[in-house]
Amino acid sequence: MDSIDSVLFLRSGSYGPQPAPFLMRAKFNAKAAFSSIKFGNDSKVPRRAQPYCGKANMNVSQNVAEGRFIAKDIDNERNAAIRSLMLARYGLPKYVMASGADEIHRDTYGVLFHKVLPDGEPARFIQVTNKTAQIDGSFRTYLLAVSPDVMTAKQAVAWTFGLDEHDYDPFEES
Repeated sequence: MDSIDSVLFLRSGSYGPQPAPFLMRAKFNAKAAFSSIKFGNDSKVPRRAQPYCGKANMNVSQNVAEGRFIAKDIDNERNAAIRSLMLARYGLPKYVMASGADEIHRDTYGVLFHKVLPDGEPARFIQVTNKTAQIDGSFRTYLLAVSPDVMTAKQAVAWTFGLDEHDYDPFEES
């Protein structure tokens, strides 16, 4: 399967889809102080191995601190803060694909996936491919979070532009 290059969250707004406000808070800050994570036995994690977790102390397992976990471990984590940390480290596109998201529709516009997130919230994602080739001739693939109400890939892509499925009819793509 092709790798997903990035993920973009959109929300519905008065002027159509807009970046979700939590996207600003979800960015990884490499310069943030990583000294706040401790192992369960209170031994400090080396600074280069510590994931971002904010300013509060969090006790996490060594596997979580070092990023050695799989999608199923994220689903099984009961602590929401640690689950959120794990999801940020693992990457949402990789998690959606590895955790068994259901493909519900596929057409020339993309592939629509449905996934119930660990917090019980239903989510839909559209996998689309950029129509403009990269310098090396490859085409980048993106995963966009869309409204859980969309039923088809075309409807999901149209939603990202703030349009109805019937109004979305591009004659040229780039």
